[in-house]
Amino acid sequence: MKVLFVFRGGEWLGIEYLSSFLKSKGHEVDLIYHPGAGEVERRINFIEKLHNMIGIEDFMLKRAEKFEPDIIAFSSPTNLFPWVKKMAKKLKEALKVPVIVGGPHATSVPEYVLMQDGIDMVCIGEGEEAMLELVNSIEKGEKRTDIKNIWFKVDGKIIKNPVRPLIKDLDSLPFPDKEIFDQYGVINGRLYIMTARGCPYLCSYCYTTAWRNLYKNGGPFYRRRSVENVIEEIEYHLKRKNYEEIYFYDDIFTLNKAWLERFAEIYPSEIGIKFKALIHPEHIDEETVLLLKKAGCYYVDIGIESGSEKIRREVLNRKVSDKSIIRACEMFKNAGIKVCTLNIFGIPGETMDDMKKTVELNFRIKPDGAITSIMYPFPETDIYRHCLSKGLITEKEKEIVYEGYGSYKEPPLIKNGISPSIIYRYMRLLPFAVKLPAPLGRFLFKLPFPKFTDLIFLPFISIKRNFIIRLKELISGIVISWKKYLLEEFKIRRN
Repeated sequence: MKVLFVFRGGEWLGIEYLSSFLKSKGHEVDLIYHPGAGEVERRINFIEKLHNMIGIEDFMLKRAEKFEPDIIAFSSPTNLFPWVKKMAKKLKEALKVPVIVGGPHATSVPEYVLMQDGIDMVCIGEGEEAMLELVNSIEKGEKRTDIKNIWFKVDGKIIKNPVRPLIKDLDSLPFPDKEIFDQYGVINGRLYIMTARGCPYLCSYCYTTAWRNLYKNGGPFYRRRSVENVIEEIEYHLKRKNYEEIYFYDDIFTLNKAWLERFAEIYPSEIGIKFKALIHPEHIDEETVLLLKKAGCYYVDIGIESGSEKIRREVLNRKVSDKSIIRACEMFKNAGIKVCTLNIFGIPGETMDDMKKTVELNFRIKPDGAITSIMYPFPETDIYRHCLSKGLITEKEKEIVYEGYGSYKEPPLIKNGISPSIIYRYMRLLPFAVKLPAPLGRFLFKLPFPKFTDLIFLPFISIKRNFIIRLKELISGIVISWKKYLLEEFKIRRN
């Protein structure tokens, strides 16, 4: 069976895991890829215009036709869904093969996704075993509609199937297929690794709150690979490509101290490449920081989200004190580990005073970088339900969210009494303001800046090294993708 994945805008570990799993079972897999326009940080419209001018989607279609897939598979975060819907319809009309959509958006609102033209099935939750069963059934010529985790659209009606238990032994999975994205130049300098799946916390704005109910009877939601398996994977990738650093993409890297102790024993001698990780301030103490330092951690992202303890506790369901956040950041800085804060503006119930508290907490911490977002009510999360119950999003905004329009880097959908332009200004300026003396930084928020100045502030989004790596990934992905598609087009015309 030939399985063709479709994605846009960067490397995606979910597709890499599905690809390696299907390949290990004897199926042929490929990817058509759109390099995007920097959506992860800030969407850069002139890049999108260049893609349209060169006809990148037409090249993708030609490559898909040449591959002759038996099934086409998308993985879709919410804010990618408008493009996914468009491409699914285009590919369906051209190739006349089944189209399936999985990922965060399909898992959150499967019925809505399945209602769209060009989409025949959705995969909810973990996809490896479900996709294998589906592909095997299609290969055998079966017309099954009883596959767990898969919802089907048959004659306009939706057939809903329950989820299967979560994969308990993550070590049993083959290592993710990096080559499927590397062919497009997307992987450039940084190796993305996940050592675990799931999260024990229920922050209201996170997809986890939408997914926990899905798996409430499916066994432990949080699962972690063995240290030895993680080391083996890193060695596997290093034999194929050189990497400058590793980013452990777990929701919280420091959840298990015994695991971290074992990791700090093995990683420095076996791998020795510096790495960054996501951490939670409630899982940080002096011993943990020293273990991270010993292992080779040079940079962490730490969630502040709001400078108001009340907003954090009552709206975001993050029961973390200012004291814990400040103490964690101080310990990292004392150990020589760089700190980047994660911040959200436009939270339901947030006041101007609350936004100023977020700024002031950053001035107090003096982080090496500050990543900012605007609250986006991802569908069926607790924050989404909160906004609906409080009338903070109307039926119009509900439709926008289900459709996937807007993003956490654009003016807010949520009505919280503060001008959207002011919320957007705080989101844009905080990364730059924290680099300045506090009085000058505070004054900056009083000044209006035209939207085109977003590009000026881009280098300050995170620490310098992180910005450079992300920029390299974007440029390399664009250049090599264009080159790949244009060379293929040249060969077709030459023949």
